[in-house]
Amino acid sequence: MSASDHASAAGSAETPKRVLVTFGRSFLSLSIARLLGSAGHTVHVADAVPFAVSRFSNRVAKMHRTPRPKYEPLEWAFAIAGIVREQKIDLLVTVHEETDILAQVIMRYPDLFPDSCRLLLSDFELEHAMHNKYEYQQLLDSIGVPTLRYALVRSQEDLDALDFDFTFALKQVFSRGAQDIHKVHPDAKPRDLSFNPANPWIAQEWLSGDKYCSYSICHNGKVYADALYPVHYAIDGHSCLSYEQVEHEGIAEWIRQRVKELNFTGQVGFDFIDNPERGLFTIECNPRATSGVMLFEPEDRVDRAFLGTNDEVIRPRQGGGEDDRTGDGHVRLAEDVARGEHAARLPARLPAHRRGDRPARRPGPGVRRAVGGGQHPGPGCALPRQCARGVHV
Repeated sequence: MSASDHASAAGSAETPKRVLVTFGRSFLSLSIARLLGSAGHTVHVADAVPFAVSRFSNRVAKMHRTPRPKYEPLEWAFAIAGIVREQKIDLLVTVHEETDILAQVIMRYPDLFPDSCRLLLSDFELEHAMHNKYEYQQLLDSIGVPTLRYALVRSQEDLDALDFDFTFALKQVFSRGAQDIHKVHPDAKPRDLSFNPANPWIAQEWLSGDKYCSYSICHNGKVYADALYPVHYAIDGHSCLSYEQVEHEGIAEWIRQRVKELNFTGQVGFDFIDNPERGLFTIECNPRATSGVMLFEPEDRVDRAFLGTNDEVIRPRQGGGEDDRTGDGHVRLAEDVARGEHAARLPARLPAHRRGDRPARRPGPGVRRAVGGGQHPGPGCALPRQCARGVHV
């Protein structure tokens, strides 16, 4: 059964489901677990590290340790499938680059997961094309979507031969968090880059304008939830540090059309530039969870979007979101602690009167042993891309 077939498995937000969320160390995973758990669903989390932050949430029923997806991709995927079968999981939510890894393994082992479990991801070829910054621009070209000028740079010779007469960005095709981005002037090309055949660079036209980041939950080419926030305050102007829900109908329509054209299933974030003269462009795409998920609150009932059961697109309230963008987030956190809502996330060694009225959760038999420590998956994944095309792994 392919990833797209699993994505069509039936679900109902009115009937509590059993959900497995991967990469439990991530605050995005914690946010997803809280949103699903608050709606009455039973949430399990998995990670290679023993003390993933999501483990200590009152919304998480059980923590499972797994092999490391980046270095032990097959073992990790089979471990996840084992948890799904053992715990009778209805929905599997992958969070970061392990989404790409799992889609690749499923191409090799299409019957790895039971038909009863919905997988929130697309087939590998689409996931990979959207994840690879160069292939993503090619994908847009193939469906007639305007792009900024771009070129693949595999070596210093390629860089020197680049005929761009404008300022451009230089970044590796597999990278995230706005890491190692160079703003390059055509007459001052860098000479100290490292070149990796498995992770070349993309040169992309540098355009000024208003910056936005989106987050959407999609099933079979339809958007069920989305969030959008402007990039006002960011590390080096790239990695956003403040989040506030805004409306931009041009971006919303752009996302609806692309998701439909690609028949995409999963979580996805797009980075946009809106130039007053040239219009709207997408710089890159992240086919996975992004920080936008933290804009949703439990009352938004975004669990319905994860299960694909809502009729209208779910959006966060404008100007708000989890942990607050307006100043009262710390107040809400203090109120939650006073009620005991965060008690299970505080260290067990604190005196009882400082942990609220609930006992802190301690390590116990519900935590599985793993094969080694944890690393987050990325372009150095030990699973070769060729395995998806039938090569033995």
